[in-house]
Amino acid sequence: MNAIQSINTPAPNRSVFARFLKPVALLTLALAASVFGARPAGASVVTALVDPNMITNGFMNVFAAPNTGYQFGSSWAGKDLRAIYSDPSTLTLLTCTNVTDPTISYWTNPDGSGAKWMDASWYQQADNLVGQSVTFSGNVVSNTLPAGYNCSAFIKVFNSSFSVVQSVSVPLTNGQTYLSATGNLFVCGNSAFNLNLTANAAGAAHVQYGFETTGPNAAITNNPDAYYAIIRTAFVDTTNALVNPGFESGLTGWTSYGNGNVTETSANRYYNGGSAVDSRPVSIYEGNTAQKTFPQFTGGANYSGIFQDVPTGPGSVWSADAKCLTSVQDQIGVWQTFGVNQYWIEVTFRDASANVLATYQTPYIDYTSPTDTWIDMRVTNAIDGGYTFTAPAGTAFVRMQAVYYQPYGYAGGSIYADAMVLDDLSPADPSILTLPASVTKEVGDTATFTVAASGQSTITYQWLTNGVPLVNGGFISGATSSTLTIQNVQKSQAGAYTVIVTDTAGSISGSATLTVLTCAEAQNLVGNPSFESLSFSPWSTFNGCEILTNGQTVLSEAITAEDGIAAGHVYAAGQYNGAYQDINATAGKFYTADAWFFCPASDPITDNNQIDLEFQFRNGGTVIAFYRSSIIMTNGDGVNPFPVDTWFNLQATNGFAGDFVTPTGNSRYLKAPAGTTSIRFQVTMNNQGGAGSVLFDGMSLREKQPANVKATATQLSWTSTCDTSYQVWVKTNLNDAWTPSGAPVLGNGGLVTFPITSSGTHQFYRVQTL
Repeated sequence: MNAIQSINTPAPNRSVFARFLKPVALLTLALAASVFGARPAGASVVTALVDPNMITNGFMNVFAAPNTGYQFGSSWAGKDLRAIYSDPSTLTLLTCTNVTDPTISYWTNPDGSGAKWMDASWYQQADNLVGQSVTFSGNVVSNTLPAGYNCSAFIKVFNSSFSVVQSVSVPLTNGQTYLSATGNLFVCGNSAFNLNLTANAAGAAHVQYGFETTGPNAAITNNPDAYYAIIRTAFVDTTNALVNPGFESGLTGWTSYGNGNVTETSANRYYNGGSAVDSRPVSIYEGNTAQKTFPQFTGGANYSGIFQDVPTGPGSVWSADAKCLTSVQDQIGVWQTFGVNQYWIEVTFRDASANVLATYQTPYIDYTSPTDTWIDMRVTNAIDGGYTFTAPAGTAFVRMQAVYYQPYGYAGGSIYADAMVLDDLSPADPSILTLPASVTKEVGDTATFTVAASGQSTITYQWLTNGVPLVNGGFISGATSSTLTIQNVQKSQAGAYTVIVTDTAGSISGSATLTVLTCAEAQNLVGNPSFESLSFSPWSTFNGCEILTNGQTVLSEAITAEDGIAAGHVYAAGQYNGAYQDINATAGKFYTADAWFFCPASDPITDNNQIDLEFQFRNGGTVIAFYRSSIIMTNGDGVNPFPVDTWFNLQATNGFAGDFVTPTGNSRYLKAPAGTTSIRFQVTMNNQGGAGSVLFDGMSLREKQPANVKATATQLSWTSTCDTSYQVWVKTNLNDAWTPSGAPVLGNGGLVTFPITSSGTHQFYRVQTL
């Protein structure tokens, strides 16, 4: 990447949001709907509570034909409108049959069909939303309404005479309809809707939001209703202590382990044995996203999943629930009868050292569980009975955890989780409302930790680092307040920071981690690049892949990591083996990718087994460009030409199209093509029936930026990137060849300068990012 500059060198001379805390959400249609309101800047913020049972207003307009020949309009009860709550969270909208009488020609045609066009509205009126920005959103999960019937979500604004002055609506379409190759019709995924309207039209006096169903009155039948729309209401649970319980912000707030670090939307498709043929879109319970867990395929017992910790104290009372699904296209499996994969949700109470004091869990999901249906996973109290549990003495925090257990073998299958709930039914005193968040800073930056707490008496705070109480002074302030600030952080200050919150009833603590990076370390886009956490997170692994630490052996050979104490180890346990990490990327930017590899003499590569570093530019789940390193494999003589028992570096430079086959040319600098949303950085072993294994470490993915060069008569200058070198080139005439001017300049993350000498005439300079 080059920046060219020609110079003359003469001789010296916001909107604020108010949210409905229990929004209506899913349409049988099946919806998760939310309503939010935001007042204009300067207005007070109002928080309203929308309970599904508050939506009890029904109105029916009757027409002779679709939208013409108005007959009358009046308020109708839900049972007449045919809007029914089957339980507090499920609203079913059905076709109107209560007026159909075969003996009355006004309502019924000679063939028995309905003679009138019905326009039914089931809504809530909220005049306090006048002047606010109102958002109404949800998810359509299924829809059995036949042709000729339509259902929509709406927001309407009326004047004092109830004439509409503003409105917005959207048809509530079904989830994705998918026709398989065998002719079966599936309804998969979901269809999200989102409406927004600022209720500020002249004369605005009333605001209504809800659902409108239109179509002819239907014939009465003694058979179960076949045509309906179901709205599954999505409560915003005010006692739910979890952050991001529906994974709408990815895994924010959650810690993943094993292969629990994946979230998907209905744009993704089930694994389906690796075949795209007939693969269905992923089903979502609520919102747009669900979390996915699958096993590690190590051959031995392994665990994958996610967890979230919430601070609490002894005596607090909790309950927990989650919605989980396994699809027939990737069903949780069993290996040779006895290797039964299992999945469950558990709640553990733990002390300050994370020791488990008590455990409660749900029943298992396994290969006998229902497929393609969201299973309600309620955590039960096997000790005292019921669905609540009390934190025992010594409790410092409660952990909600999803666990996927693969006992042995290679049975696969995935589990999707959504709508996680950990209800704090009786908070401890004192109670931490918001934990301090872990932060990553560069050397010299300022780090801040904040805790929010409540108690029945005056609260005091004490911050500690690695168990040692902090005191104010120097670069530390707020050591005894709710916010701790550390200026000019250094590598030696990295570690755990704990706050102890105390009132007259007792104490409770919460912790966060400060990670301090050098400027060079901060440039690496890969998380956990050298596996020093001794876990793969945020990597995902497949088949034969594990972490080894210094002194552990590959067969009889003790290993030493290239960087630190740990390294990845890929070996043949399936056809494809390895680890990958997905990283956000931007079209048009340049990246470089490399990693260190080690071929142990004790486990040599044989029989055309292949290992390489792979780099994919992706648009969602679609590969649009692909690069790989040189392939570690034996040559025609059966000899591995790569070094043995020594670490060597490979770069991803060999380019291919998204089909992984068509060459596109080689490059050190990998430019993200149009449409790029992410990069998949991957180590892959392709097992061709041979043997052998390889260690990998020091994974590096960096964005490379062209130098933006400024020039004066005496120097060039540009803002540099750490851990990047720059070569200055010079020539006097345009037709001359470029020649290097001095040694490469090492970037420091700030402004660098390069002196230039006067030649009495103009010169051209180029700065190349290496």
